[in-house]
Amino acid sequence: MLLDWRALSEYDGFLDIGNPRGKIGRSPVITIFMLVVQHGFDLSKTTPETIETFRFLNHCQQQATAANHPKIASITFPIASIAPWVVLSVLGKADCRHFYYDSPQQWALVGIGVAVGCGGTGHQRFAQAQTFMQTWRRQFIYAEPRAKAAPVGRFFCSATFF
Repeated sequence: MLLDWRALSEYDGFLDIGNPRGKIGRSPVITIFMLVVQHGFDLSKTTPETIETFRFLNHCQQQATAANHPKIASITFPIASIAPWVVLSVLGKADCRHFYYDSPQQWALVGIGVAVGCGGTGHQRFAQAQTFMQTWRRQFIYAEPRAKAAPVGRFFCSATFF
């Protein structure tokens, strides 16, 4: 099976960590969004949960091949409560794009790295960004079963007027 599954310390994608919908008492989750690419590894040294994750990523890879278009895999795991800034301080790198948001409703978000990027220019740059997001929104594949509270794919943008 050929898949790319890097250690989180080497992660180049997008992490979403938070308490979905701001509900107090719900377990926080971590969602990983990444492009699915080929890479070899030894499945004999993994846990059943990891093998299931690899099967999902293999499914995503097959979908990308069949569609002749890259896909973005979305995998959500329950985690113990953790401050989002801790995740950013451990996984973020000085030269890596990142985004951080923490709300008073017990919900937070950390974006690290870039899964896909768009560089619009000129007076149509916002329309280009909108088209880019609509195109890629259709390329997300969510792990099954997807929990109702699991986050959906997000895009983070910045713009300059120079």
